[in-house]
Amino acid sequence: MCTPTLPRRFAPGFCLAILLFPGAVPVEADGQRPSTAARRAAHAGAYLERLQPYGFSGVVLVARGAQVLYRDGHGMADRENRVPFRASTLFDVGSLTKQFTAAAVLKLASEGKLAVTDSIGRFFADVPPGKRGITVHQLLTHTAGITDDQLTSDYVRVSRDSMIARTMRAKLLAAPGEQHAYSNVGYSVLAAIVEQVTGESYEAFLRRALFRPAGLRETGYTIPVALRAHLATGYRRDVRWGIGADSMAATGGDAWNLIGNGGLYSSVGDLQRWTSALLDGRVLPREWVARMLTPHVLAIAEYRQRDAPLYYGYGWYVWRPAGRTVVFHDGGNGISYASVRLYRDDNTTLVYASNTSAYAERRDLPVEALNRIMLGDTVA
Repeated sequence: MCTPTLPRRFAPGFCLAILLFPGAVPVEADGQRPSTAARRAAHAGAYLERLQPYGFSGVVLVARGAQVLYRDGHGMADRENRVPFRASTLFDVGSLTKQFTAAAVLKLASEGKLAVTDSIGRFFADVPPGKRGITVHQLLTHTAGITDDQLTSDYVRVSRDSMIARTMRAKLLAAPGEQHAYSNVGYSVLAAIVEQVTGESYEAFLRRALFRPAGLRETGYTIPVALRAHLATGYRRDVRWGIGADSMAATGGDAWNLIGNGGLYSSVGDLQRWTSALLDGRVLPREWVARMLTPHVLAIAEYRQRDAPLYYGYGWYVWRPAGRTVVFHDGGNGISYASVRLYRDDNTTLVYASNTSAYAERRDLPVEALNRIMLGDTVA
């Protein structure tokens, strides 16, 4: 059902109407009806366009393989200055950052510089006995037992060494390997491992080893001056919150409550280039990509609309509703919200982002409606 996910200000039946009647289906230049993927892409864009009068602002991209079928922004990236959300707008990707961290770790593993079976004692001194058995694999799959209880604000100055020391002191939720429990801190520990192994900063390694080979020019914690005009401003319940990249800069980049687990900025174009390069084996050997997208651990027994189990790989969820395979991750900080979804059966990618908490907090609307469109639930 769509109605329970609607904000109260929506009129009854609005959700059903915009899903079932999302606008005219375009006709391609040769006069032929477009492909199923192209029709779903058009429906996705039209759906967000209809949300705009109700306060939505954001962007969506749909691609099949390397071919972009739809890419456009909706609403305002900066309301006070009347700057529209465009396809070129940069936004906070939240926990999509975790897939970059996982790829960085697997890049090092593919080069023989670490193994996913390594325990954290290889990388850090003074690991207490109860944590010596934690492995890189367990950190990647959120099965290390590390909780986020120690976290405060994302944008406070916390050094890497302070984060590690605090993590080593913290009580475990469960014995390592015993259960899946989503952990932001675990991915910050992985980012620290990347720095220990490479001798580079986390962001510098990402740029050299992943971003440049994938052709990413608009992704990072540090945003070049030339791109600053493209940054989306976040809004909490219609009140201007600000730009996370500015808050990160104010910490001098020393914000280890966030580094490795969230807070990167990117664009829909860069995220599409990233997924294309990843799946094509241009940033990781294909066998390591396969490991990344393997459903290693059960995350949720019955997930969302179709009651299909949800699994976690390395930095990605794996979901198989009704025989389909959807690999995805969402990310949000209570202000912004982003999602990348790979529909593996038809090689289609959806990239979505919004900069307003009204839609970050109600994550079933619209990202799950877009997911239904892409799965064909609302396409004739």
